[in-house]
Amino acid sequence: MESWNPLFSTLAAALVTLVACAPVTRQTPTLRVTQYALQPESVQTQTKSNVAITARVLRITDIYDHPDLFAFRQEEVGFSDNAYLKRNYPSDPGGRQWEYWFASPDASEQLLICWVSVKNGTDHILRMRDARIYLVAEGRDPMPAMGGVDGLLSQADRYWSMTVRQAQESRALIRLAPPEGFARAVLSGRREAFKLINDVNREILPGFTLEGMLAFPAVPTTYGSVTLSFFDITTKTDPAGNAVEKTRFDFALRPQSLPMWYDAAAARWRVGTPP
Repeated sequence: MESWNPLFSTLAAALVTLVACAPVTRQTPTLRVTQYALQPESVQTQTKSNVAITARVLRITDIYDHPDLFAFRQEEVGFSDNAYLKRNYPSDPGGRQWEYWFASPDASEQLLICWVSVKNGTDHILRMRDARIYLVAEGRDPMPAMGGVDGLLSQADRYWSMTVRQAQESRALIRLAPPEGFARAVLSGRREAFKLINDVNREILPGFTLEGMLAFPAVPTTYGSVTLSFFDITTKTDPAGNAVEKTRFDFALRPQSLPMWYDAAAARWRVGTPP
């Protein structure tokens, strides 16, 4: 294999060294990623009194399942001639390049992003005036989800700035500077794709589903287990729409460490060990 370059720079701590050195080698690149995940199932649904909440975490290792969020073509965002992007983001067979925008270059700091849905299976409008969502870690104040896409863009800017600084400090990449503002340039046109919600304090019509993404500030995996908690969810109402039953839904998340290897033919990382 020719001089290998990582597919996206914020995958894991081992990637920092690989980005900086990029040795000429025939050895298949491997690394290990630690991230939060729902366990044992990656998608979980809880149902109480005909109200169902489904949750899953958008992990670093899940980026290939979400091209609308994490795939790009550099020529489409005004960076067609940037040598750094060409070198560090090889195109897959479909011509797409990939990046996870919400982690530091060594992945020691990551946003926690979840997709959730709340389905009203009752015969009445569910009025969630008091409903709230928090991420709860033992010994720490409950964390509310971020309120809007602008906050998400600011976080992507911050993490991309870390990548820029890392490249500037690396002798191997001194001539290949990452473009300033690249993450924002890509993500600013994807506001609709990042459908953020920060609570469920709204009405849900019978048979309808409220869905969107929750983005929580950096959650170190050193916290250990954390809980995605939905407080005061209305599960029963009277015909007038007044709440007669409220409950709480809890989803446990734990740090998960996964091995990965780089498939040069497909220009993507795969979970597991090399064949």
